[in-house]
Amino acid sequence: AMWQMAELVVPSVDNAQMCEFYATLFCGTIIADDVVEFDNGMRLRFQSATSAPLQFAIRMASRYQCEQLFKRLAERGIAVEDGLIVDPTGNRLQINI
Repeated sequence: AMWQMAELVVPSVDNAQMCEFYATLFCGTIIADDVVEFDNGMRLRFQSATSAPLQFAIRMASRYQCEQLFKRLAERGIAVEDGLIVDPTGNRLQINI
């Protein structure tokens, strides 16, 4: 591809909680009060929810990484149904292999 996603703005009802959620589950780094950055350069920026929750998808690099993510989710009591999780704000995240 000629481009890749660099930043996604995500609705949030609590930026600190959302940063913690995504940084912990997806091994990101909180770089500001409302931004999490990942090792691939992707940033999630959280802003006050002024719109309906988002639905977006991610593709894991390998089956092993996906299994490890599902294990982390289960350890934290986060329900995964057909690869779909819901974050603390109600955004829906589809996890694919």
